[in-house]
Amino acid sequence: MIKAIVFDFYNVIYKPESKEIDSEILCILESLSKKKIPIYLFSNSPKSHVESFNKRKKFLNLFNAEIYNEEYPKPQPEAFEKLLTILRINPNQIILIDDDLNNIKVAQQFGIIALQYINPSDLKNNLNNYINQ
Repeated sequence: MIKAIVFDFYNVIYKPESKEIDSEILCILESLSKKKIPIYLFSNSPKSHVESFNKRKKFLNLFNAEIYNEEYPKPQPEAFEKLLTILRINPNQIILIDDDLNNIKVAQQFGIIALQYINPSDLKNNLNNYINQ
C-alpha cells in the first residue's frame, strides 16, 4: 500500500519553458489530496524560488511537507537518506515522481518506487496502477 507520493518541483510541477506552474499537475495533486494520500515536495530548487511561484499560484498547501535538498542535492544518496528519515515510511510504500533518470535510479537503489515524469497523462496512468490496486 502506498503511504506517500513525493514530487520533484523543476520540470514536474514547474515548467521552465513557460515559467509557470503546470495546471494539469495541480489537478493531480488536488486529486491525491482529496484521496487523503500524503504528498510531499522533494526539491533541489531553493525554498525561496519555490515560494516565489507559490505567491503567484498557490500550490504548497497541497503538500504535507516540503523537503529541500540544499546541502545534498539529488541524486546524492544523502538526499534520499534524508527523505527516508523524514518520512519514516518503508521505501516500497513511497512513490517518487521525478523527471531526472539519475534521481530515479538512486531512489530505486533505496527501494523507493520511482516513476520518471514524462507528461501529466502518463503520470495519471502510472499513479492509477499503484493507487487503485
